Amino acid sequence: MQERAEKTKQKILDAATKLFASRGFSGTVIDDIAAEAGVNKQRIYAYFNSKSNLFESVTAKVFNSSSQYDKKLLELGEKDISSMTLTILNHYLDTYNRRPEFWRLIAWANLEFGEVLKSIKGTKSESLEHIRKLYSKGIDKKIFINPEISFETYIYILWSATFFYNSNRSTLRQSLGPELFTEKSRTCLFREIASLFHKS
Repeated sequence: MQERAEKTKQKILDAATKLFASRGFSGTVIDDIAAEAGVNKQRIYAYFNSKSNLFESVTAKVFNSSSQYDKKLLELGEKDISSMTLTILNHYLDTYNRRPEFWRLIAWANLEFGEVLKSIKGTKSESLEHIRKLYSKGIDKKIFINPEISFETYIYILWSATFFYNSNRSTLRQSLGPELFTEKSRTCLFREIASLFHKS
């Protein structure tokens, strides 16, 4: 019975992830999630109590699974500091590509809730603390050009660059040209961003 309940719960989460990612919180109704999951909507309320709780559960699940990819960043050491920025840029973009619903849910959560969902707070703290220590060592060793740039500014720029590149493909293709999204152009773009921080 327990196994059946877990499978039903997973079906609901999978259906809700798909619909919330494409339509957002306000644009998704419980009836549609129930139909997508092939369950009675009362099951949804039995497991999650409300649409808000379901959205939070979906977001937490996607954030936590995406954060598992960040374990790769924990493998970075002092020998990697000079190439760290490029590695991080590629890592975050690859994460968006592997879990496209991740960046969509980030956007919807910010648009519709306006504050951090309790369930995702601190999900990236381990990898961020590790990168922070490497960044500090890089500053001390003068690997980074400008010691006045804080770690928060550094990681904000990397997040912004990868998020915007990934989530604004259509408009960027129109304004800057489709060639920006070739592998060669992406590599060049990320190398140039990295050069803003590292000595060549």
